Amino acid sequence: MAAPTSDLPWDLLTSHFKFDTSHPDHGDITDFYLCHKPDQGKDLNKFVEVLAESLTTLAAQERRKYAESYEAPEPNDMVIPESDLVQIDAALRRWLLSCTDISIPPWFQNRLPVDYSLISRPLSVRRVRRLENTRLPLSTSGTGDAVICSHVGDYSCQCLPRFEERRMSTFLHNHQWNDCFRFDEVNGDGFYGLELLKALILHGSMDTVLRICAHSQVDFLGWWDVQTCYCVGDDVALGMMCRDTLRAYILLNFIRRGFPERCVRNTADKAKSEEEERSDPSADYLRTRTYQMLVNHLTISDMSTEIPQFRHMEFFGIRNDHSRSFPRKESWGKGSLDYIYPLGRVSYKEFLALDIDADPPYMPSAAEMETVMWILSEKGLPTELVDTILGLAEYDEMRVLRIPHDPLHELNSDQLDEYLAWSWQILLRFDMLARAQGDEIPWDALISNCLLESFPIRIPTSGYPRPKETKQCFTRNEETESDGLRTTERFKTVFL
Repeated sequence: MAAPTSDLPWDLLTSHFKFDTSHPDHGDITDFYLCHKPDQGKDLNKFVEVLAESLTTLAAQERRKYAESYEAPEPNDMVIPESDLVQIDAALRRWLLSCTDISIPPWFQNRLPVDYSLISRPLSVRRVRRLENTRLPLSTSGTGDAVICSHVGDYSCQCLPRFEERRMSTFLHNHQWNDCFRFDEVNGDGFYGLELLKALILHGSMDTVLRICAHSQVDFLGWWDVQTCYCVGDDVALGMMCRDTLRAYILLNFIRRGFPERCVRNTADKAKSEEEERSDPSADYLRTRTYQMLVNHLTISDMSTEIPQFRHMEFFGIRNDHSRSFPRKESWGKGSLDYIYPLGRVSYKEFLALDIDADPPYMPSAAEMETVMWILSEKGLPTELVDTILGLAEYDEMRVLRIPHDPLHELNSDQLDEYLAWSWQILLRFDMLARAQGDEIPWDALISNCLLESFPIRIPTSGYPRPKETKQCFTRNEETESDGLRTTERFKTVFL
């Protein structure tokens, strides 16, 4: 089901914002700012209502494609079929490979002095445990096809996932409260099942997901707002995956439909180099704090849960280990996060290099890789040597966009449409998941809070003098009588 972007009243949202390079309340930050029109509150609340209703209605239509009810599986039943494993194999393998070099918790990675050795055990023990003193498991055959584990009853094999981890029992470890630095000890097995669930949702294996949810002891929504340690954010939360996808869907449509003039680059007769494309100031949306914050947030790769980030990284052309939750160690002592990450004050090229010492490594597109392989083959090189050469280039990640780092470029319209349709499907699947768990997602709260967190709607409490007549244009209502998922999303933003 394609995303119904044209049927949604985007003008109710976009007509109340303007593009500007500064604002009295926010300083010299390029962004989309509220116009404070008389009907602002009414229109924004109406947009939230229509989008929420559309998600609920179309999710119900999508649900009718599957069986009306499912028989609850037994703990020993095989619930992940081989066809699903083929779909999620690449994501699981990439997730495992991303943590092979972890020796300290991810949020300390590359931020500590070289001689720091107080923490030596990996945070994600459940993922890394099998790597200790063993070679990396082979997930694929020489032909690139997924290899299905056949080690029945073997909990020590190096396959991913193991045959026994495809059983219903893998998903019966619900979240439990844990002390700091004891997440893996208390919730490691449950977290592994949660990541399998995320991979299944991302690849559309909803028949499997709905069957798993039929078991009375499954409580995936208990993971909605979860963190590995209570001094960090929701770094492993299931809800984070839903909120991030919603944010991408809304913001990209917002810019595309409301500010098309900010998406057009100055063109010339001759083709531009990648350097010229990235530094062209005419595509102003790339300079906004809203967009730069979106890209940074969706491509953070130092968290325990990275499976939801992979699709975003590919689309935005950001390599793994580029974006960080906290500044790297080289940035310590330089000032506040706003000083270290001056989003909205720098060009997109400068934004990409904020947390690294040089430009990010080049990410080729799939078409470029095919061209290189064809050229090398035409030169008479055998296939094995071609694979070796490309392996030495370390092009293990590929971008999706034809024009890199500019998803709203007119030449990237097909890829953008595909990404938005995928994002919409993810949102519908979350609605189906919640209802299969006997709950419902409060889309109105998620959407309104997304707008509040994404745009400069809040007035800073300090830093810039503001006119006396300036006032907050929203309020937050707490729904205290709701249960289940609504308890974690109880703060609903109402625009004034």
